[in-house]
Amino acid sequence: MPKANQAGAWGDLWLSLGSGWADAKLRVSYYTDAGWSAYTTWDVKHDGPRVWNQLPATTLEIAIERQKRDAADAADDVPVGWLLEYSDV
Repeated sequence: MPKANQAGAWGDLWLSLGSGWADAKLRVSYYTDAGWSAYTTWDVKHDGPRVWNQLPATTLEIAIERQKRDAADAADDVPVGWLLEYSDV
């Protein structure tokens, strides 16, 4: 599989996440030729826009982990949609 953000047909790679039923807190990390990145926290709001970020060059894998937003968070089964999008612009 070609790596992200390379010249040619594949172009830049973007990851976006969205939720339509409840808020979700996610930790996201990328695996590149240099190893795993530090996790970043993405707060995905059910009534807000998609949360997005461009994947670093040489991305090979993505890890997404759901976290509790607070001690009372019981929405473990709320789906979060994801989109991987290549752009050749």
